[in-house]
Amino acid sequence: TVKNHLTNIFRKINVTDRTQAVLYAIKQKIVSLD
Repeated sequence: TVKNHLTNIFRKINVTDRTQAVLYAIKQKIVSLD
């Protein structure tokens, strides 16, 4: 399920929720706010 995939991704990058995952992505230059 989507929830399982997200949980696995969060665990892999050491975050606990979507907000932290987004912040991680921004810091790692995976996404930009432009």
